[in-house]
Amino acid sequence: MADTLYISDLDGTLLGPDGRISPRSREILNGLISQGVQFTVASARTPATVVDLLDGLYLRLPAVLMTGTLLYDVASRTALAAKALSGPALDAVCTLLDSTGQEALLYCEKDSHLTAYYRQFTGRFEQEFVAERRGSPYKTFVQTDSFARATRGCRVLAALLCLDDAAGASRWYKAFSQLDDVDCFCYVNNYGQGYTVEVYPAGCDKATGLEAVKQLCGAKHVVCFGDNLNDLPLFAAADRALAVGNACAEAKQAAGEVIGPNSEDGVALWLQAHARPEAVS
Repeated sequence: MADTLYISDLDGTLLGPDGRISPRSREILNGLISQGVQFTVASARTPATVVDLLDGLYLRLPAVLMTGTLLYDVASRTALAAKALSGPALDAVCTLLDSTGQEALLYCEKDSHLTAYYRQFTGRFEQEFVAERRGSPYKTFVQTDSFARATRGCRVLAALLCLDDAAGASRWYKAFSQLDDVDCFCYVNNYGQGYTVEVYPAGCDKATGLEAVKQLCGAKHVVCFGDNLNDLPLFAAADRALAVGNACAEAKQAAGEVIGPNSEDGVALWLQAHARPEAVS
């Protein structure tokens, strides 16, 4: 068994500027995986887009999705483990959203299927975000006039805000950060203008998902790749952290090394050069 686990963020890291895995990266990764290299991905995305994005990439290990709240077997389309917001945390999130009328997406999981509750799609970024995901067999969008009522008794894995302006994103990030039993992230959209604010159960990040995969595959060491703020916990938990050349300044500073950009298959080419089959036992 290989003693090293390689794990990569998707958007801005493994995915190119077009939001896809290039044919070259896919070919390199499939070759390495077939030879025993242990590789998987960690992303804020849900199965609704990840399943299609990873089509043709033959992962043998679970993917870490929704920034660590969901451990997902892409091959079987199955949620292996999920962590939901606690009752008090969910009540606080719903109260804040319902009392202010703020639009959001609240993700509920049941039997490996996600339901995204929303009030009324507003703003260019949110409309584009939802348009990309509508029609997926892995996620259903349901409109509601009350997040509290819609999610009563549900396993809510996350709340997501897609905002058009930095000031609004900063304001909501601060508001959610004041709640108990949640962890929050705020970052710029990789593919254009817009800002994402995410709210997860406390203790859930890419590092917790990484630990679950590491235990599952028996790896002793971890090498990770990323580009953005929500990759920093992953960097801190890994034995070796690498930022792609297009990464934000904070990610580059936190990483031990900077490799080629996502536009030039930086992750796959680094793995091709360093994760050699002869290193697999």
